[in-house]
Amino acid sequence: MSQALEKAKQEAAAAAGLPLSMAPRLRGGNLVQLTDDARALARETGHTPEPRPRSGGGFDNGARQGAPAKPPSMDEIIRADVRRKRFGDM
Repeated sequence: MSQALEKAKQEAAAAAGLPLSMAPRLRGGNLVQLTDDARALARETGHTPEPRPRSGGGFDNGARQGAPAKPPSMDEIIRADVRRKRFGDM
């Protein structure tokens, strides 16, 4: 069997969520037929494809993140220190 067909079977099996050990069972002459067969086999055996990790989406592909946390003001630092001294460490 040609290496191209073997590779196509592995791609179809992976796309359908099948283990690569099941790739030789697939029937078809091209990637579309192999993918259809792999999906049918996956439905029959209960295999489902793993969800693809989500990128940030949008035009920047997740490069922008939320604003960094605002550092506490000097007043907040002093209030927290007074609370610790007055009430002990909580």
